[in-house]
Amino acid sequence: MKTVEQFMSNAKFNIGLYNVEDIIQIPGTNWIVGGGITCYGPNFWDKVITTGFWHLFDAEKETGFRVDSSTIEIAPEGDRFPLTTPPVWSAFSPHGFDFHNQTETTIEVYVASHKSATGESREAVEVFRIDYSKEIPTFTWIGGIEVAEDFWPDAVALLPDGGVVATSTGNPLMPQEESIKLALSGAPIGNTRVWYKSTGWQELEGSEGISTPNGIVISKDGQQIYVAASTGFSVVKIDRSVSPVKVTSMDLGGIPDNLRWSEDGKSILAGIHVVENPMDFAKEQEVAAEYGGNQMTAFKVTRINPETLELTEVMPPAVYGVLGAGTSAIEVGNRIWVGSTKSDRVGIFDLK
Repeated sequence: MKTVEQFMSNAKFNIGLYNVEDIIQIPGTNWIVGGGITCYGPNFWDKVITTGFWHLFDAEKETGFRVDSSTIEIAPEGDRFPLTTPPVWSAFSPHGFDFHNQTETTIEVYVASHKSATGESREAVEVFRIDYSKEIPTFTWIGGIEVAEDFWPDAVALLPDGGVVATSTGNPLMPQEESIKLALSGAPIGNTRVWYKSTGWQELEGSEGISTPNGIVISKDGQQIYVAASTGFSVVKIDRSVSPVKVTSMDLGGIPDNLRWSEDGKSILAGIHVVENPMDFAKEQEVAAEYGGNQMTAFKVTRINPETLELTEVMPPAVYGVLGAGTSAIEVGNRIWVGSTKSDRVGIFDLK
């Protein structure tokens, strides 16, 4: 494995792009889509960066920019989605997301989004269609799916049949002290739910024991679901090919955040926060949100074998320059791109 110094020797940073908490490349294109979260959990608001944006990156040029929300077109598909009025763009906060229904020129993206500190907009999964047929991709909002009051959507993944699976790291209705106590003990807290228009939201079988479910990815056939259990310090595999479902897990040696499939689809990359105490991460996050600047907590990137859950460390624990709190990592050729929950940049590093 390369050292931190070796990763930094040819590192590149796209600066001025805030809180790109999740990133995914559109298959078959040079375009990478990034979120732009503005708040971090129930009763916790970012007091510095008050507006979130979609971000777009050119993988070949290794450049990026934020998408002006006023340019997003509105074309609700009421036959598919219950919400037909778009979110309040001044409060829009794109968090974890996943792609679905790709054509030659378009792809749909389902994203967890949140209310603002003043209660504007809503907690929901918002759905967009991205058209990448022109020089610069364009976004069209096509619908939304509201979540229950006890659910704070964190990450989203799509089943092959169109089922929407979302995680919630906690319960916004639970007293904060009780929530923290459960999380620190690794006890079950939060939810993983699946939505179909015909049935609404229901608990995902096999997810009942997860402590703060965070990032999520699903196998192409929909039979294997992988969930990052943040305060369980593990990745949880839910095998739906058997009945009852089979649940296994692997300790990740830190607080896992987002999960992303590798470029060849044969492994999973996990962004993992490495702190001595989970509360240290929360305190540093709070300071960064209150006073500005990047969150300077170490992270690592680990590769997970989806069959055996065997682990291989890709990037060792560190703050890379001033890029800390790394959440999401994707492979793009021989480079690895890393986003953060609280930073003014996205990092790009040589893999080999």
